[in-house]
Amino acid sequence: MTITERIKSLADAYEYFDLKRDDLLFPDPKHPYQIAANHFIDAQVLTDALNEKHEFDYDNYGQDKYVLWYNLRSSAGGGSGFALDDVVYAHASASVGPRLTFKSRELAYHAFKIAPDTFRGFIKKD
Repeated sequence: MTITERIKSLADAYEYFDLKRDDLLFPDPKHPYQIAANHFIDAQVLTDALNEKHEFDYDNYGQDKYVLWYNLRSSAGGGSGFALDDVVYAHASASVGPRLTFKSRELAYHAFKIAPDTFRGFIKKD
């Protein structure tokens, strides 16, 4: 079974690590920063699970790294102001943002397909 067959939801990602989601997240978040932090934790768990616990070497410019690239223009996503624009190959250590980096383009697209609201939630305040 491939990792994309095994991880089809956020719940699957938490199960992969034998983690309880409620143990990591802010309970009943009220502040936008708490909500964004919860989304980021979900994104990190999902990313790490899909990468099968792979540890990236951010000093190694020769190591493949793929990151989600978003379109935040107001017209994006049918007017929502958020859409996946592309998955980009990143050589540089500084260009991978919050280190939500994937081993392949396929894994990056799979993550966004599983949880688009998770990725939107820590980038865009509504």
